Amino acid sequence: MSLVFAALALVVAAAAPSAHSFRTNEGTLRLPDGVRIAWTLRVPEGQTPARGFPAIILEHAGTEARKSAGVVLTAEDFTQAGYATLTYDRRGNGDSTGRSDLAGKRDVADLRALRQWLGSQSGISDSAIGGWGGSVGGAVVLNAVAAGVPFAAVTVFETWTDLYEALLPQGIARSHSIEMLVLSPALSSFVDPAVRKSHLARLRRLLAARSSLAGLPSVQTRCIYSRAATTGSSTSARRHGRSLDSTALGSSTSGRSGMRRRRFRGPISTTYPSSGTTGSTTSSRDARTVSRPIRRWHSRETTGPHTSRTAACLRRRWSRSR
Repeated sequence: MSLVFAALALVVAAAAPSAHSFRTNEGTLRLPDGVRIAWTLRVPEGQTPARGFPAIILEHAGTEARKSAGVVLTAEDFTQAGYATLTYDRRGNGDSTGRSDLAGKRDVADLRALRQWLGSQSGISDSAIGGWGGSVGGAVVLNAVAAGVPFAAVTVFETWTDLYEALLPQGIARSHSIEMLVLSPALSSFVDPAVRKSHLARLRRLLAARSSLAGLPSVQTRCIYSRAATTGSSTSARRHGRSLDSTALGSSTSGRSGMRRRRFRGPISTTYPSSGTTGSTTSSRDARTVSRPIRRWHSRETTGPHTSRTAACLRRRWSRSR
């Protein structure tokens, strides 16, 4: 998934109007259950805005960590564009302790704690903090906003709203996606077909706890869903991305996905790669397609006043893409 972040880093860089130098700090946040979360905070140099710098918390994908090349590139590009950025290793990944949770309640609680901590830092605008993530990281972001974590706006890609349907559509396991269950000790045994067959109801419950679908009607946070994340990826990665895309917010060809978009109360926008939804090897074309909407939209919704005109514009785009 590092190619995902690298591709989207190009997107951000293509749209950044100017470059800021920045300072970098690293540390750990100790959580109530004793787990230590390793983080990196990048803050632009120069005069701090009167209301503080807007900020983005970037989630890594899958088993990546905050120091993987794609995550670092994306964070640095956002920081050079004037944002403070917080990257961190989810529990059980990288330098953080604990056990991996695959977008479960502990991951959401951790993101809530990090969001609260970031908003309390000097020079950071607590009212202008956004979220960003793909695959597992995108699911953590969506689950967090469904749980009421107060983000100003979020960007997600190659992720799901219903993990059971993403991995086992009509009860049939997708061979190229089901293996992601190994990322969580609580779910790893279900990779075995015999275990799945005999404990299917329990698997449904565990995956529902890692899905945002039930919470979508309460979400007011502005969201942009990008399907350009498969740019330059391998065939298996593109296949995996498409299977997740099909159960998320952005599929205009799926009746069920359209229903999910209608359940999502907050304004939502969707971007698509210029070469279609199967992934492209021409990152420059895809970057040109999505750079402006992602940067302009994220900057406007994170830092600007949420006017009725802005909301109406997004709702018109949402209606056209359904």
